[in-house]
Amino acid sequence: MTPEHGRTRYTRGCRCDDCKAAERDYQRDRYRRQRGLPVDPSGPSKLNVVQLQPDSSPDGFVVAAVRAELDAASAAIERPGLTAVALALAAILADPQHMTT
Repeated sequence: MTPEHGRTRYTRGCRCDDCKAAERDYQRDRYRRQRGLPVDPSGPSKLNVVQLQPDSSPDGFVVAAVRAELDAASAAIERPGLTAVALALAAILADPQHMTT
């Protein structure tokens, strides 16, 4: 695709193959974003500032991180209800279907 053609030119009336393809890709990704489905990254990847630990837990890295924090906290033993709530919320955050919330 040439730099001067793409979705912007499509919205201005150009109907060349490059512009139609750019609009089609945009609308497909828009449809998927609205429904919380994964979108294929087409642009440059964003810088990941946080380096995540490898996922060794079957529950996911969020739950593993919360478990590690709770193991270090002495109050976790005294308050099992709050510990359970923290783990349940971590499981929700780790679930890819709840990514939009």
